[in-house]
Amino acid sequence: MSAKSRSPFAAATYAVSEALARRKLMAVAGDALRRMWSASDADAHRPKYSELVNLYRILRERRPKVVWEFGSGCSTAIIAQALTDNGGATFYSLEADARWTEHTRRFIPDWVQLRHAPVTPTDFAGTQVWRHSNLPGEMPDLIYLDGPSLTPERRAAVDVLLLEAQLPERFLLIVDNRAAQSELLRKHLRRRYEYSEERGLLSRAYCQRLFDFR
Repeated sequence: MSAKSRSPFAAATYAVSEALARRKLMAVAGDALRRMWSASDADAHRPKYSELVNLYRILRERRPKVVWEFGSGCSTAIIAQALTDNGGATFYSLEADARWTEHTRRFIPDWVQLRHAPVTPTDFAGTQVWRHSNLPGEMPDLIYLDGPSLTPERRAAVDVLLLEAQLPERFLLIVDNRAAQSELLRKHLRRRYEYSEERGLLSRAYCQRLFDFR
């Protein structure tokens, strides 16, 4: 929902919700987030705080052992904090943009395995998609998919579909605000997943789509 399309009440309610979520985030990962926000480019996407709070909650409840993240930034700091609060895990953050990889590296713990993972254009079942390189060999039991940057022609990445047969039996995929990506996955994933959507205030602040294979 854009600022122009919100009613005054909806806009005010959304602002209060985001302010409360921001406060929660600062309580768990304040120093890293402050440094990242102050050093980010003016045109960088601003985070949706309620979305990051929900991501933190899922990670704390799920307690994964190996996490992959496609696309780095504020979410990297939040995932790292959640895994630390869980007692530790292996975390690979995979970023297609070399400049943003180095930017993120300045604000996350040394134990996070941040990789530059360039993308190349390819075709999958008649759909134009992106495919990452330089992926880890250690398979995740949770993936947070918020990268790479998309174009009007290529609105999804194919990596999860290509890796599906290697993923463990207990696996959760979180797709962040990427409708075309989710539709591609729902059409071509072969296992039976429990699919759900978790949305923010007014059902429009964000939409995290979950593919849960137990």
